[in-house]
Amino acid sequence: MYRAIPRPNRLCSEKKVKQELNLHRKKIKEMKPFIDIMEPTSYGFLNDRKKKEQMQEIRFSEIDRENKILLQKISTIMTKSPPSSIKILYLYEIYDKYKSHRIYI
Repeated sequence: MYRAIPRPNRLCSEKKVKQELNLHRKKIKEMKPFIDIMEPTSYGFLNDRKKKEQMQEIRFSEIDRENKILLQKISTIMTKSPPSSIKILYLYEIYDKYKSHRIYI
């Protein structure tokens, strides 16, 4: 497991190891730093986002439709005659019953 690497000639192998080490050190000294400062390539179809725009248009049209429906409901309520006073009194009675039956903690 911890045996040495077999080699035919100790002196030749040591010389070869030193040469490889010196070559490695030389390459490290000659090495120039490199930083990539170029901006990445951009693709036009990624910036368009057509599907997102389409989904927003659908959403906005649904909101507009719902707003129109609500506006119609409000206008019909406003144009109707005011409720009778009997109905209002009945609502106040219900509210009073609810208020008296509440339990405070």
